[in-house]
Amino acid sequence: MPPSSILPARPNLEHLRNQAKDLLKAYRSGDPSALTRFRASLPRYSMLTDDDLRRLSLSLGDAQRVVAAEYGFPNWLHMRHYVERKDGANMIEMTVDHVRVNRSTNIRTMVLKEKGSDRYLPIWIGQAEGDAIAMRLEGQEIPRPMTHRMIDTMIRDMGGEVEHVVVSDIVDDTFFAIVRIKNGDEAIEFDTRPSDAIALAVYSGAPVFAAPDVLDKAGAEIDPETGEFSPRAMDSAESVQWHRERHMSEKFRAVLEVAGMTARGMSRYEIEPEDLLMALVNDKDCTAAKSLVELGANLERIGERLRSGTESGEDPMAFSPRSQRVLEAARAEASAFGGGAIGTEHLLRALATADDGLASEVLRESGVGTGEG
Repeated sequence: MPPSSILPARPNLEHLRNQAKDLLKAYRSGDPSALTRFRASLPRYSMLTDDDLRRLSLSLGDAQRVVAAEYGFPNWLHMRHYVERKDGANMIEMTVDHVRVNRSTNIRTMVLKEKGSDRYLPIWIGQAEGDAIAMRLEGQEIPRPMTHRMIDTMIRDMGGEVEHVVVSDIVDDTFFAIVRIKNGDEAIEFDTRPSDAIALAVYSGAPVFAAPDVLDKAGAEIDPETGEFSPRAMDSAESVQWHRERHMSEKFRAVLEVAGMTARGMSRYEIEPEDLLMALVNDKDCTAAKSLVELGANLERIGERLRSGTESGEDPMAFSPRSQRVLEAARAEASAFGGGAIGTEHLLRALATADDGLASEVLRESGVGTGEG
């Protein structure tokens, strides 16, 4: 039986997400039926006892995989793409209007505009991606190809083309996007950040779309008198950064600051998960550090291991892609438990369930990591 025959005729992605969140809450409360669902849907857990499963501290990603498997999909990403394709005919075509730079905060805001309408979609993005998009829009070229130009060239040289990109979703102020690459009669879709998707689109000339729900939630109009976005945009673009900070605990903000200083002390270009973990173990009064001690971890040994295993580089300007994934996972953890402020305990769980890197390896060595997350 194909997966599509199991889902409702008009599947709702938010409803599916809530199913996963409910499953995770049931698991963490010790509900036996939730444990049974994990065993039945994820083969690697099929032989574990209830006590073994509880000790794993499963994540929202695990719960999403269970929900996807129950509907007949190999993973959550496949199911999400299927649902989005069901609504594909309703996708709204956008143009990449411009990139704004806030001179006081140095924040880049990518602004998409709905074709045939005065509705805009402002999205806060990183400096490197913002500058790459702005340079392309202004027709600037550099002697050596930038990353997104190189990727487009590689795709073309292998006989493919970027068919289109879609800003497909927004969850807790985080935007998601899909890049669809076509090669002959075959097409492959990749889950990616909107900034990378749009940068690839402007270099390849591919059309850009947005899901109607995204525009309904984050679309904005420009005030003709001031030339600024109306108050409706307050939950988008630059205000997203303020919104996120408003939902961070004081300890969490302090950890991010210390992580930046740690990376800068090592003269690295990007802030890595190892810097985040170092900041946690250095703050012995934070919830995460106390949890590590309660679990029998040696904070000094973790710090030494991180210092010996990290490399120096250039001055840090932003969180690395690995760190961004960890921070998004921390936000998801906080959201799964009532949407409260993001705390150091959420960051620790996200680091422990990361699937690569020294930080998760060190936590596993300390008996804290849970393997796949």
